[in-house]
Amino acid sequence: MQEIIKLSSVSKRYVADESETHALAGIEMEIRRGEYVSISRPSGQRHETQRAGAHPHRESGFIFQAFKLIGDLTVYENVASPLTYGNRSAAERKKAVCEALERVSMGQRERHYPSQLSGSPAILLADEPTGNLDSQNGEQLMNLLEELHQGGATICMVTHDPRFAQCSIRLFDGRIVEESIAATA
Repeated sequence: MQEIIKLSSVSKRYVADESETHALAGIEMEIRRGEYVSISRPSGQRHETQRAGAHPHRESGFIFQAFKLIGDLTVYENVASPLTYGNRSAAERKKAVCEALERVSMGQRERHYPSQLSGSPAILLADEPTGNLDSQNGEQLMNLLEELHQGGATICMVTHDPRFAQCSIRLFDGRIVEESIAATA
């Protein structure tokens, strides 16, 4: 499989007062097209793995733990904004946004603003995607991610719940301490 994300000696540390935290310490990692990778670390440790290695790409999408929609943009504009980083035409962006919104039953809400809401990329980076969801909505989101993966999407998520991933990577003090590949049925 083709490598689409590569981290080479990536380090990130945070200094606050007299303490220093290593979020990443010399990480070496490759993610290949079509993989579903879960990255976990102990609760409370900062996670910068995705952002450290991610560059805007025309086939990338992002899911954040916290509500990250821009309040003065419509749902359509929020979904369309990452697509401006690629070389897609306006017509291609419109088609992609409409398809994505329909896929999650939000097509009819494209002109709404985030304050008016209740709460399919090739590469999807997900930062604790179920962290702020109840179990039912979390399960729906995880099923949607699995559906996207079955459709060929590469998924890399930072999570405490790696149940759906093919490959699981565990970090501790910024270093990879365990890698495992799920058995396929």
